[in-house]
Formats: sequence, structure tokens, C-alpha cells
Amino acid sequence: MTMNNKDHMRFNMIEQQIRPWNVLNQKVLNAFDVINRDDFVSEEHKTLAFSELRLPLSGKDLMLTPAMEGRILQEIEIEPTDNVLVVGSGSGFLAALAAHLGEKVTAIDINPAYTVMAQKNIDQLNISNVTFVTADVKDFAVEKNSYDAIIMTGSVLEVPQKLLDALTVGGRLFSFIGQQDQTVTSGTLFKNELNEIRELSRFEIELERLHGFEDKPQFVF
Repeated sequence: MTMNNKDHMRFNMIEQQIRPWNVLNQKVLNAFDVINRDDFVSEEHKTLAFSELRLPLSGKDLMLTPAMEGRILQEIEIEPTDNVLVVGSGSGFLAALAAHLGEKVTAIDINPAYTVMAQKNIDQLNISNVTFVTADVKDFAVEKNSYDAIIMTGSVLEVPQKLLDALTVGGRLFSFIGQQDQTVTSGTLFKNELNEIRELSRFEIELERLHGFEDKPQFVF
């Protein structure tokens, strides 16, 4: 069967970008084959949708690369019955991938423009198991033991305790941890093992702060 140009670009994205980042979970790779990334980028950047570039959302904000998204999804191991929370929805692409892998996804963003954009992108694809919410996660109400998987899409100094408390037993949270003045952050997996949180550093990457988690200014007297 002959591939068209779009299929060819998607195939190259999976085989030449995502897989070489040590993403070998076939369910994760299949998600990128089912959910088209070009449905989640702006019209002017659609020709670059399957590239390894961090494409603009608006202002200074950028999408994660496909390889970064694939690695996150592999690390957090979403199961078909999982209830998932995505913090920082952006265009909705990562939430759509998570929705393909899990049962239900709630995606929140502090920027209402992103929530509207992501909802529109999801609606056009008739994906029905994602809910988008405009909120600062620090003010967002979460119940204890309510999420099987939580993804934070930007860096933070530390993960809010209430998000760790929101993990079910066996639940996983993935975030990027680091000082704001450091260019490199640690992609870190948190696991709730019998109500004890285990922290595992997975890989290092350059990534900006998640909105709402900017470090407080240090005053020098």
C-alpha cells in the first residue's frame, strides 16, 4: 500500500523522532499513528506538524516535541481504565493522546485561549472522553485518590502535595523538576506505592516553567 505524503511524514515522525528517544511501547507509538498532530497546530504551521520542532502556541509558549510527548506517555504507562489529569493543556494534543490510551481525561490550563483552542480541536475529531477546564491547578479542586495518572507539561520547583495526594494507589505523576534559573530540568516520575510516594528521575531536558509555577522573587537586603 502506497503512503501519501502525510502518512509518510507521520511514519517518519514515529520512526525517526519518537522511537529513537527510546519510546518502544507499541500502544504509545500507535496513538501517534491514530491521533494526527497536524489537527492540533495552527494553520500556518501545519506543514511542520510532524517535524521535531517545538511549534508556537501563542506568545512565547511552545508545544512539546513529539519525542518528548512520547517519552512522557511511555513513562506514565496509561492503562485503558485510567482516569487522567493533564496540567497545561496547550493545543490539546497530549490530552488527545492520553484519551486514546486511557478511559477519561481532564485537562486544565491557566490560559483560557488554550482551553478554547483545545476544546475546538477535540470536538472536530469527535473525541468525547476529554474535559477541558480553565483554572490554575493550585486552585483546582482535586479529591484524594482520584487520578490514576497526572501529567504536568512544564517545569516546577516542586509538585504540589495535593496532586500527589490525588493519586490512586498505584497511580503515577510525571513532571519536570528544576530551579527556574536552570536550563535543564529532570523529567521525574512519582509513584504512589501503598500510599508511599516513590520518586524516580527518568531523563533531563531543557524546559520552561509551567504557567502559575514561576518562582517567587528573591529579595536581597
